[in-house]
Amino acid sequence: MSETKKSGIDYWKQIVVVMSLGWVAIWIYRTVLTPIYPEIQASLDNVSNAEIGAIASFYFFAYCSMQIPCGILVDKFGQKIMLMAGFTLFIIGTLCIAKANGLAMIYTGSLMAGGGCASFFSSAYSLSSANVPQARRALANAIINSGSAIGMGIGLIGSSILVKNMSMAWQNVLYIVAAILVIMLCVFTLIIRGKAKSDSAQAEKQTQ
Repeated sequence: MSETKKSGIDYWKQIVVVMSLGWVAIWIYRTVLTPIYPEIQASLDNVSNAEIGAIASFYFFAYCSMQIPCGILVDKFGQKIMLMAGFTLFIIGTLCIAKANGLAMIYTGSLMAGGGCASFFSSAYSLSSANVPQARRALANAIINSGSAIGMGIGLIGSSILVKNMSMAWQNVLYIVAAILVIMLCVFTLIIRGKAKSDSAQAEKQTQ
């Protein structure tokens, strides 16, 4: 694999940072709603706890269901296209939740967000395995995975402070998350390289 540098930094190092930030963004979304479920429940005329709990269930149902299909699509179209498509769907789903006036729209947004996130797992680890030098892969994977814990902390603490302490509308928290996702989409577009035809041809030869 070529070790050419882009903007003075090795490409594999950029991959590690970008994938870690991707997990940060995903986990911010995953945890940002948890502390503010009571506020969401109150805004929906006090729907049941089970109905509120189903918001996360819809997300993870779509996330788990789309893992294998997304892996197949990543192999076919490349990580960049799938990351861009997945995060676009993720953004739309997040905005659906922010603008929702009922549970049905929130559930729909959760399904879209989960389906969009599913493209990240296979893309992140195929990018790291293809570009990170063998001697640095353990450290690289540790850094990439650390994004999950960072995002979890930001999501839980951030939403609690903004909504419970500063009385921000819970919908505005989702708009902030959507803005973070838009930034990550731009980062993917600028940093991640497209799938080269030579890579596709080589992969086809190896499977024959």
